[in-house]
Amino acid sequence: MSSEQTTPSRKCELTIAGHGTHWIQVKIAMRDPRCRVDILAVEGNYITFGNEENVWTMWHHDAENLQRLAEIVRAHPEFEVEYSDTGSALLVKTDPKRRMMCSVTREPNGKCSTNPLHPDGFTIPMSATNDPKVREVFEQMARRARGMSAGSDPEGGPHSAN
Repeated sequence: MSSEQTTPSRKCELTIAGHGTHWIQVKIAMRDPRCRVDILAVEGNYITFGNEENVWTMWHHDAENLQRLAEIVRAHPEFEVEYSDTGSALLVKTDPKRRMMCSVTREPNGKCSTNPLHPDGFTIPMSATNDPKVREVFEQMARRARGMSAGSDPEGGPHSAN
């Protein structure tokens, strides 16, 4: 494991696994089962966490963010740490309604970019593409986009013409 940091001096705009968290990734991580874990170590851009059944070592683009996350958990042992494999996310439950979320991946996933329109854009983890819950989210988004382009929102959202 390299401790080389890949974070640029400006904020990284990528929303792919191991970088920034996209709202779709948040929905996936919050809907799917998560397992309780303990943070075991942080070394550069890698975080190791686990439970009685498994141990994972994952990569995140911002080594300082990983270190802050571990420090917060050490300072607040009452905070619950959860891992969502489908959502590729480490979540820290700070109270019943709030979670801090860190997007993680098994291998380094590209260099950071300050361009929000970077061609690598946003990706969903391959493990999630056949998940019925993920398909449901995309179908909802497609219905909403079609409705908005027709001048109304079939979901009754904020763009609704009603």
